[in-house]
Order: sequence, then C-alpha cells, then structure tokens
Amino acid sequence: MTDPDQERPPTQLLDLGDDALSAILEHVTRSGGAGDLARTSCASRRIRRLAYEQMRTVQVLDMRPLGRKARLAAPHLSRICESLTTIVCDGTNVTDENVTVLLAASQGTLVRLSLADCRHLRDLHRHVFQPREQRTRPTRLAELNLRGSSWAPAALAALLRDARRTLTSLNLSSTCVSHSSLKSGEDFGEVARCILECRGLRRLHLGAPVDFVPACLVRNIFSMCSGLGGGGVRRDGDGDSDGGGGERFSALEELSLSRNGAAVDATLADIARLCPALRQLDIRGSAVSAPGVVAFVSSARCALQLRSLLLGGCDSLDDAGLAIVAARCPRLAEIDLSMHHRVGDAGIEALRRGCKLRRMRISRNARVSAAALAQLARGERMRNMEAVKCRQAGEQALNMLREELQGGEGGGGGDRDGDGKKRGACQVDWVGEDFGWEVL
Repeated sequence: MTDPDQERPPTQLLDLGDDALSAILEHVTRSGGAGDLARTSCASRRIRRLAYEQMRTVQVLDMRPLGRKARLAAPHLSRICESLTTIVCDGTNVTDENVTVLLAASQGTLVRLSLADCRHLRDLHRHVFQPREQRTRPTRLAELNLRGSSWAPAALAALLRDARRTLTSLNLSSTCVSHSSLKSGEDFGEVARCILECRGLRRLHLGAPVDFVPACLVRNIFSMCSGLGGGGVRRDGDGDSDGGGGERFSALEELSLSRNGAAVDATLADIARLCPALRQLDIRGSAVSAPGVVAFVSSARCALQLRSLLLGGCDSLDDAGLAIVAARCPRLAEIDLSMHHRVGDAGIEALRRGCKLRRMRISRNARVSAAALAQLARGERMRNMEAVKCRQAGEQALNMLREELQGGEGGGGGDRDGDGKKRGACQVDWVGEDFGWEVL
C-alpha cells in the first residue's frame, strides 16, 4: 500500500520543490519587480538562494517600491543583476554613487534609464565610460528620462555622446544643474551639440516651468541649427561627423517645449523646417505668438501629419487663425486651447469640419457657446472635451450635454457599458486647471 503521508499535498511554501519555488519567484518578479523579489528572499535561506539565481536574469529593475531603502539596495542589486535592460528610480532617494554602480553593472545591456524627480542627485554620476576600443558590449541606451533631476554637463554629455546612435527618447524637462557642477560661463553648448548628434531621436522634452537650463538648451540647439552659433562640422573619436543641419531632428515625432521661455516664433520656424516627421507638439505657456502658430502650420512639412497640437497659455488664436490650423492639419486628433479667449463658434465649427478631433480643451473663454461645443462633442470620433470657465457656454448647459452623451434620461438608446454610459460617448467636463491637462 501507498503511504498516506506520501500522497498528502504540501501544506507550506517551503514544502515545495525548487522548481515550484523558482516558478513562484519568477511570477513575483514579473508582477512586482526586483523589489518584491528582494523582500521575498528574506523568508528563508533556501528561498534567498533561489531568489539570487532569479535576480541574475532580471531585466527590469524598478526601485520605486523600495521607498527609502532604494539608496541602500542599489549597490547590492547592481552586484547581483547581470542583464538589466531597464532601470527606473523615479522619485527615490538614490544618489550619484548609486547611479554610478547601476550604470557600470548594466553597461552594454541598458536600454531604458529613468531618474525622474530624484531630489538627491547632484552630478548625475561619476562613472567614466571605457574607451570604445576597450568595450566588449556596445551601448544600447534608447530612453533617458531626467525630468526634475539634477545633472552635471560633463556627465550628461558623456551619456549622450555614447548613446548617439541608439537614443530615441530624451526628457530633460524641469531639470537643473547643481552649483558645484556649474562652471563660470557655462552655456550648455556641449550638451546641445550632443543632443543634435542623436540622429534617431523621436521624443524630446525640454519643458521649463522652473529652471533656466532647458531654456538655455533650446536657445543653443536651434541657434546651432540656424547657423547662428556652434557652427562647423564636429567629429567624434570615431571620425564620424555630425553632418549638416538638414538631417537634424529628421526622425523627431514628439517635441515638448511647454512653458519654455526660449520657445518663440523663430523656434517654430526652425521646427517647421527641421522636423518633417513631427506628430505631437507641445508649446503650452511659451512666448509663441498667434501669427507664429499660423505661419508654422502654413509652412511646416509635418502639418498634414500632425496629431497633437497643445497651445494652452499661448497668444490666443482668433477664428480665422484656428480655421487655418484646421485646414492645414486635417489629421489633428488633440488640441489644447486653454486661455484662448478670442476663439468663437466659427473657430470651433472649423475644427469640427476640418479635423478628426478626439480630444479638445478650451478654458477662460467667453465667446464659445454651448451649442457649438455640443455639435463638436456629438461627433463620432470625439472622446473627451474639457470646457473650463467658459462663461457663455455655462456649467448648466454643459452638464445637460454630459447627461445626454453619457446616458442620462434624455440620452435615448444605444449600447452601454457596465456603468450605464453609452459606449464611445464623449466625456464632457468643466472642472480643471489651466496646465493640469495630461497629454495622451
């Protein structure tokens, strides 16, 4: 007879075999990342051994769940994880030394590095990359996010120069430079040149609501493109040149200059000339004028393919200007007209007829009526409309429109979701902040 004890299934986690425990740890890694795996390893020595074996193959290291322990965990994780492709430290207390060891451990495998809002960074890192001829693995960095963090010009230039052939996304919005790294007369020209060398860039964010650094970068980048400064052909250690201005930003699809005081009409003219593949442009809160916007959509090679145009807080367009935007950008799906007080019903009607809008925001406007907004909201493609502080439209009329579109008593039949709302109906809202709109 078979012993009943041998047929009894395991009742505790440690009763499972190594293969079963490894499968569980693999699931923990996929769902919670290396942070959860590190906490699970504290259960027993056996699980710790299996967890260390699992961590050697971890490709995504998300430090955010570790909280205040991120600074202490970074050196240990960098010694264990051998094949990291993604490192995310957003909002943690990692230091320059932590970034140094993480970059050294993942050199040759790292694809995405995100250090957004890391308030304890000062110089970014002190890691000196090996000469190219001494490397066994080429750099693969494609995404770099330093939003809201501090960096040293020399360190950032080294990262960008090394990744110039692979980098596709760069976010330097709200970044700053520590006083210890800022030399007298520094104009960030070398960093600007390194950005221009990244020919494969598809997304570039240089918003500047606080610091002067992104504004200096924008001024340098576009003055170099226009031949006003930093001219000449620059050659790197491999003998490659940065080419002519005509190839710069030719692959750029998404550009954000939100609240950047250096973004002016001349900047828009350069963008129209240099960015034929542009799909999204965010210039909210910039110094661009209404005639500058009209001139941009009239001359830009990318106008016919433009999907998103965010103009909130800029010089207000009028109905004639908005009609030109609608005519030149037929594929426009998203537009922000916050604080555009000169837009009236004719401009909204031009958008309805000329564009394939799915999302629109307008605020602080006393000319647009509820009837014009209702016509736009009832379009089959519209999914979201925000009309904040639109005095003539009025909150009462907008509330009635929302009830109609989302399945109120006057909404009629049609397919509905689990909440009783019509599927595909436009969401109408009239509450929000002028710059609180999240980009799709």
